[in-house]
Amino acid sequence: RGDGTQVTQLLAKIQEVVAANNGSHYSSQMYQEAESRIRQRQEQILRDREERKQREEEGLREKQQKEVHNCLRRMEGELQQREEKIRALEERKVLCIVLCVYIIWTEL
Repeated sequence: RGDGTQVTQLLAKIQEVVAANNGSHYSSQMYQEAESRIRQRQEQILRDREERKQREEEGLREKQQKEVHNCLRRMEGELQQREEKIRALEERKVLCIVLCVYIIWTEL
């Protein structure tokens, strides 16, 4: 390690790469490939985000639909109870009228 062998090997490798790339430390093709990979990764990230956003929106829609459905069921139940109370009151009203008519007729 202290003898500089690794440094010498690294410098030789760098010179080899530079020579293979016509005097440049990277080639135009290497740059284009790297750029292409970066673009692909960015596009994948955007697709993933869009898919996650759509899943979240769908989840929210389903949750809201369930809440609306539950609210409607509760309201229908309350409406049915009130209609039953109204029918019961109307029946009592009819009975009261019949009873009043009966009392009036029996007193005549």
